[in-house]
Amino acid sequence: MPPRLLVHLLGLCNVVAGALVTFALPQLMPGADGLGSTAARVLGGSLAAFLVGSGLGAWLIPAEGRRPYLWVFGVAIKIAAGVLWGSTAVSSGIAQLWIGAVLDLGIAALVATTLLRAPSGNTRGA
Repeated sequence: MPPRLLVHLLGLCNVVAGALVTFALPQLMPGADGLGSTAARVLGGSLAAFLVGSGLGAWLIPAEGRRPYLWVFGVAIKIAAGVLWGSTAVSSGIAQLWIGAVLDLGIAALVATTLLRAPSGNTRGA
């Protein structure tokens, strides 16, 4: 998959994830206590804003910035998020958090593999 397509797909995934966190978090995690608390709303709103902002940034970034964007937002942050989801799943016992961990780590592996295989000199198609 060319990095250009990958950056647009990653952006779409982040925008959708931000919308889900904003509008459907209680439906995604029905057994989680405290989702209506002020702290959970602030944290969820911050996460949603970050996801939507990074997703929109993916669509607007110039060609020469796509590879660095993918390394930061598609690999490093996805690994950190996967570890956070997994550790939170272990400490809280909320099984739905494992889905986030697996998805984020899978996306990080896909993006890293794509970037390592794609030629780095072509910024027009990359």
